[in-house]
Amino acid sequence: MERTYHAELSRLRAESQEKPMPLDNRNEDLLDGKNAMESVRERLTQLETAAAQAEQTGAEDRKRLRTE
Repeated sequence: MERTYHAELSRLRAESQEKPMPLDNRNEDLLDGKNAMESVRERLTQLETAAAQAEQTGAEDRKRLRTE
């Protein structure tokens, strides 16, 4: 009977060490996704800034052309 408990305890220890690995992999996947989202957010900010600058330049060019 004691042998059975030791075998079960060994099995449970081995199982508990296996389970964190998928969680670690999932955490890495989530961090990768977070990093990708941050890159997209930064690029969106750059594009919004460029669009605003282009709009401002276009407005200035139209104004200049009207006065010529």
